[in-house]
Amino acid sequence: MTASMSRRSIVKALAAGLVLLSAVIGRPDLSRAAEDNDWQSWTTDGAVTNGIIGRIWSVENRAFIEPSALVDSLKDARFVLLGETHDNPAHHRLQAFLTGAAAPERPATVVMEMLTEDQAPALEKFRTSPDRSAETFGKTVSWEKSGWPDYAIYRPIIEAALKRGADIRAGLPGKTQTRAIGKDGLSSLSEAQQKDLRLSAGLPEGLATDLKDEIITSHCDLLPDAMVPNMMAVQRYRDAYLADALRKTPADGLAILIAGGGHVRKDRAVPFYLEPSDGAAVTVNLVEIDPERTEAEILADARENKTAHYIWFTPKIDREDPCEALRKRFSDKKKDG
Repeated sequence: MTASMSRRSIVKALAAGLVLLSAVIGRPDLSRAAEDNDWQSWTTDGAVTNGIIGRIWSVENRAFIEPSALVDSLKDARFVLLGETHDNPAHHRLQAFLTGAAAPERPATVVMEMLTEDQAPALEKFRTSPDRSAETFGKTVSWEKSGWPDYAIYRPIIEAALKRGADIRAGLPGKTQTRAIGKDGLSSLSEAQQKDLRLSAGLPEGLATDLKDEIITSHCDLLPDAMVPNMMAVQRYRDAYLADALRKTPADGLAILIAGGGHVRKDRAVPFYLEPSDGAAVTVNLVEIDPERTEAEILADARENKTAHYIWFTPKIDREDPCEALRKRFSDKKKDG
């Protein structure tokens, strides 16, 4: 996502990720969206020849590449970061494809933003369960109570992970820790914790300003100014925690991150907290096509992109205006307060 994107596009794209955790905004017909988007053809070389929907853009090569070339580029990676829009079923189908196809001969760990350390006991229970099916996984971690979109659209990722024998781990800290950051900022962490998470140094000024603008825009300019610094701290904390979760996976294996697109951008998100000595990290961002923009405009942004190694273009699903839900939420808070 670049600075030249329209303001409306930024609001819609980012709010789908950042707001989902804190507000239920209504759900489209997700199962139908998965069927309507012919994602299967996008994973076959030569199947997509016209337009940009379903195609993969290589930022380094400044050209479209075939799925087999993308898969081949992941074979030596230590970390593969797969960015999504949370409620888009096609994104999870493509994540599932890459989860199964990336370096299949290597042991793998799948780290998920959708799972927190509060669910560690449930994950351990699943690891030792005689029934290690995707259906059992969803029930064991109580996905339906998590606030994330329907488990049905995430299930293909779990199936792909289990099929290759991958371990599935939580990517985020527990709610208590996150609330502390939201209240007191990074000062609620000890110096040792900040050092371990590589949070001791701040973001460079330009990246910090970019993060601030993203948070304000994604919340539709409704946030009180006083809330913004700690929300930035929460985002940085989550990025750093996800990076630490990746580092803690077996060093001889492949670690795959399933997370929102904002968490995988390589300039200031999770890759910012990974060092070259940790191993090579490759970012694949699944990006919805804004129907209000021309292909020429979208490709112009892709040519200037500095946040991903690869961009996989998909259709945009219909969803309610997230700003309307936020306006109601903040209005209700004012009435209560």
